[in-house]
Amino acid sequence: RTAMSGQPATRPHLLCLSAFASERRGTLRFRTLPMLRRLRQLGWRVTLLLPGWDLAPAQVNQAKWLLRSFDYHLLPPLHRPSLAWQFHYSRAMVQWTLRLQPDVVLAAKAVGAPALTLTALRAVRATGKWSGELWLDSDDWEGSDGWSRTMPAAQRLAVSLLEKNALHAAD
Repeated sequence: RTAMSGQPATRPHLLCLSAFASERRGTLRFRTLPMLRRLRQLGWRVTLLLPGWDLAPAQVNQAKWLLRSFDYHLLPPLHRPSLAWQFHYSRAMVQWTLRLQPDVVLAAKAVGAPALTLTALRAVRATGKWSGELWLDSDDWEGSDGWSRTMPAAQRLAVSLLEKNALHAAD
């Protein structure tokens, strides 16, 4: 309850942006979801946005089972993944943020659509269309070395730029 009005306090709302939906990815299953479960235990309302690019049709039900205790939105997979799909998912994530008006947006990884979305939401917030906080949680930092070292040079550069931009965009 709030001290002044005696009315029930509203629960803070966190919107979590995931870079992928597959449970095969350890970040979602072993880091992000346990953290979000704990936030719920502490009274937070939690919503997840997950791009479906990494789910084969047979895996959709597995993902839904893994997420069954959460309020989530699985963004439809695109048929031919490319660099453009990161912008497509980021645009959808910005639209969901404006629709839901969460208190906090958490990018669960500093790559892909969540990283792009943090940067976009910083600009949206400056317009007054949304006023929440921007949080970033990254379980691994690629920098100049990490799993991205196996990628072609252009992709390594993109990962590095996304990480840096996400860090600067976050509060």
